[in-house]
Amino acid sequence: MELFTDHLLPPDRKLQLLVQQSVSAIDKLTPDKRNRLLVLWFFEEKLKASYSSFITALNEAAHDTVDANKEKALLAMYKLLKGHPEQEAVSIIVDLF
Repeated sequence: MELFTDHLLPPDRKLQLLVQQSVSAIDKLTPDKRNRLLVLWFFEEKLKASYSSFITALNEAAHDTVDANKEKALLAMYKLLKGHPEQEAVSIIVDLF
């Protein structure tokens, strides 16, 4: 979880899919910078998918019959939501209650 919160998730915005990126910015860049930006956007899309899978796994743990697992999952969701409010975490926490 610390990998997401401390290193990978941007603190000031949600992750975006490749199709959500501003294509108009690409036209004004040199080919080298354009390729770097496209790689960054591709990485961000894959990171969003990985984060979503992680949230899904936390959701499954939050519905576990073992109370200790539930507590750990909810604490992890809280920390993720507190630092990086991605929509997936919000909807899952709301569904729990």
